[in-house]
Amino acid sequence: MAIHLSQIPAKENEGLSIIKNVYETEKNLLGENHSITIQTLCDYGKCLFHIAATHQDRALYKDAETVLLQALQSSLESLGPENNCTLSIKRALSEISIILEKPEEALSYCQAIYDTRQQTLGENNPCTLAAEQSVVLALAHAGRLEESIVCAENLYKKCIHILGTNHPTTLEIAQILAVEYFNSGQTENAKQLDELIYLARKEVLGENHINTIWSEHQVAFNCFWFLQM
Repeated sequence: MAIHLSQIPAKENEGLSIIKNVYETEKNLLGENHSITIQTLCDYGKCLFHIAATHQDRALYKDAETVLLQALQSSLESLGPENNCTLSIKRALSEISIILEKPEEALSYCQAIYDTRQQTLGENNPCTLAAEQSVVLALAHAGRLEESIVCAENLYKKCIHILGTNHPTTLEIAQILAVEYFNSGQTENAKQLDELIYLARKEVLGENHINTIWSEHQVAFNCFWFLQM
């Protein structure tokens, strides 16, 4: 693996070298398809991803993608598509794909994770709901806003039924849906939903919580927007 490390600080470079050396040792002793070896390779790729994000280094993002693709292949072959390590690698690859402007690849990873969670855990499990949320966001990144809104509306209704109106996950989905309403020109729907989110967060979290303050900002922005119309 040829990694572009010349531009990163020495301490980060040293940390990556340690993880890489551990991986090489495990590969020699346990084999490259052993679960421990695969997990270490996954950790190495995620560390590269973190450093790439810290320094906004596109070359390192590509390096992280290369490492994680190698880890994914080994994980699929040895651990299977339902293994948590496999799903974790797909999640990281979906995030990298968005950054590298490959939204359809990101959507493919997110959809695969959701399908697996739904099959193994059921559609009402919190992990499945989180995976479905990732599909909603990936659809939006892919420019498929109408599909994303339909998915977000269905997920929002599901979260209300399963978790309750004021659950943090429900409100997070509502926040995503409000943004998508606004971006699609459904400004009245966005305004109503933002007001609902603000009141719920104020009741549950208190008026000084950062999420409540952010929601209050959104309500104020909507008021300003409507005054300009």
